[in-house]
Parts: sequence; structure tokens; C-alpha cells
Amino acid sequence: MYQVFKGKGLIFQETTLAMSLADGQQTTGETFATQVMVKIEERSVLTRFIILPKAKGNRTLLGTDFLSSGLILDVKNACWYI
Repeated sequence: MYQVFKGKGLIFQETTLAMSLADGQQTTGETFATQVMVKIEERSVLTRFIILPKAKGNRTLLGTDFLSSGLILDVKNACWYI
């Protein structure tokens, strides 16, 4: 994702962030952050993406700002709900 955004000329802010991982472990790490307008059909949501440059083999999770917009993504079945 970072390479795609970088290729489109997006500007990133470098910062250190305290994070709570899914297993409850807490860590601090370097991150790159940017905001992108995500459009699905007629709805657009300004979404903050946080890139973890040292993460390997991870899967992307949507943040609460995107989820609170009222969209539900069903990636497995390639559809969405309001």
C-alpha cells in the first residue's frame, strides 16, 4: 500500500506511535501516515492510513474512522452494505 500511495505522490508524516496489538501486547513504533479519500459508489470517506514500515507479512485492518462512516465491506463476497 505504501508503494502505491508513494507512486501517486501522496505526502506522508513520519511519527512514532504507541499501539495496542490484537493480542493485547503494547508497542511503540515508527509509522508513516497520510489521508486519502476512499470512494465506494456514491459515498466518499476521508480515511487516515497508517503505514508500519517494519511490518512484514501482515494484513490490513480498517480503522474506526472508516468503519464509523456506516459502510460494511464484505470482501469475501465482493459487496458492501450501508
